[in-house]
Amino acid sequence: MLLTTRGQCFAGVVLFSLALSACRDRSPSAPSGPPASAVSGVSIGGGVETLRTRQTQALTATVTLSNGTTQAATSPSWSSSNATVASVSDVGVVTANNQGSATISVTAQGQTATLPVSVWQDYQGTWTGVYRIRVCTATGFLGPGGWCSPEGFSVGQSLPIRFTLTQQNGSSVSGSIELGEIVGSLAGTVYDSRHFIGAGSASLVEGGLLFSMNIGTLDLLASSTQLAGSFVWAVTVTGVSGQGYNELDLVDVVRTSNLAPRRVTSGRAFDSLPSVFRGMRQLP
Repeated sequence: MLLTTRGQCFAGVVLFSLALSACRDRSPSAPSGPPASAVSGVSIGGGVETLRTRQTQALTATVTLSNGTTQAATSPSWSSSNATVASVSDVGVVTANNQGSATISVTAQGQTATLPVSVWQDYQGTWTGVYRIRVCTATGFLGPGGWCSPEGFSVGQSLPIRFTLTQQNGSSVSGSIELGEIVGSLAGTVYDSRHFIGAGSASLVEGGLLFSMNIGTLDLLASSTQLAGSFVWAVTVTGVSGQGYNELDLVDVVRTSNLAPRRVTSGRAFDSLPSVFRGMRQLP
């Protein structure tokens, strides 16, 4: 009888253990999070496609996830197809080195994006120095007036000059030219040769006569600090015959400001031809 009771107790324990195990098997499992979103693309931000030499530009890399959200790229890798033209640092800062074209690339989390960059020779700013007269001829009214005299614009003289230039869309340059107190305007284009080719004009009133100066064959080449080149001008006087003509070379013209060009006022009126000569010998 005792044996039977013990057997019944043992059987009860086994049944209880099985029931408890079954209850545990039916317990709900812990909830799992949503699957991680994959990176579906990468883009470059902060960039401009046109730079001037010596400019820098900071870029950013942003990845797009499969759920449509974006976030900063993790450890992006930057490179340039032509570092001679435009180099890029490990943190995405582009430096414009020389005129030409390059493609900046970034690779992040298995995705790649590119940005085409065009670099143009930098002419923007204020350039101040002197020019030297290489050729002088004069006819008509300006011949006897001494246009090519030592008091005028005889060969070999060095006189002051200032360019104030703005450069837009890479290749388009415009601004002012100051020949002493004579102020004119000019405009032109930067070509693949890195040269700025342009033309301009100025006018002045002397003794009731209107002098018109056409500035042509303007061929300039800028470095980081200096401006070299040459130009010509032809001066005519309204109502009288003849002209004064000069061919001129820049001798020592340096960049005096990288900032946005200063405001240039128009030139003053002159009361005599000698006063024109004097006025073109000093910058305001």
